[in-house]
Amino acid sequence: CNELFAGAAAGAPVDCDGKPVRGYAVLRGVSGTYAVEVDGRPLGGGLTREEASSLLMQDITDWTVSKLVRESALAHASSNRAGDGAVLCIGPSGSGKTSLALALAKYWSLRGDECSCVDLGAGMTWTEPLPVNVKAGNGFAMGLSDGGEALPCESGLHGRTFCFSRQTVRSDPNPLERAKIRALVFPMYDEGIKGVEVGRPAHDALVPLVLGSLLGEGRPSGLLREFMRMVSAYDIKLFSVRYSDAEAAARSLVELVEGRERSCCVQVG
Repeated sequence: CNELFAGAAAGAPVDCDGKPVRGYAVLRGVSGTYAVEVDGRPLGGGLTREEASSLLMQDITDWTVSKLVRESALAHASSNRAGDGAVLCIGPSGSGKTSLALALAKYWSLRGDECSCVDLGAGMTWTEPLPVNVKAGNGFAMGLSDGGEALPCESGLHGRTFCFSRQTVRSDPNPLERAKIRALVFPMYDEGIKGVEVGRPAHDALVPLVLGSLLGEGRPSGLLREFMRMVSAYDIKLFSVRYSDAEAAARSLVELVEGRERSCCVQVG
């Protein structure tokens, strides 16, 4: 547990920043059960290893999200460092954000796979270094753990998942640093297609994706208008990606984002 969650604790702002911090301890008793403490207070006791890791991960995520959403708009999005900027993969749970972000880490270091802060007025993004959270059955993502320990977790939102350290893939050492958003990707994993399909997201599909994946103060319609203004003002590329092969999708996206086209439509067989 210590190795897995060290990134979440160590990556948080420290006291001298004047920002909140949160300290966790996972204790194993002589009976073999676990107890979890937060800031010296009990969070749960008499737990199995899986129950302890689930409780720990859920509290870290809930606290981080509640803190971040007070600072800026928060997107349900993975993030990868791409040169001097960042690429976000936005979408609902199960759309394939984590798999694509992990595949992209071969080219662009991983910043986060769960949520990303977005400054809609400046076109900038940053995130907290949470552990990677992979759904059960995701063989591609689990294979990238390279033999590292993955802790099983259970949550009402994601069901059964596995968490492992960000260090199992190439990771951005400073995901809290603001980076210009270069591209926004709306992925959809579809095992029924062959290869990769990349195109311009249709407006009628884009609206619910953005509204369903963006949290912040104010009315949802206002957030959508700010989002679209940001895309236009900062020349941010938009792509929709339907894929069955995450590595092929990652290669296509790298070529497209590094190219000159704002959006395109290609199919890789």
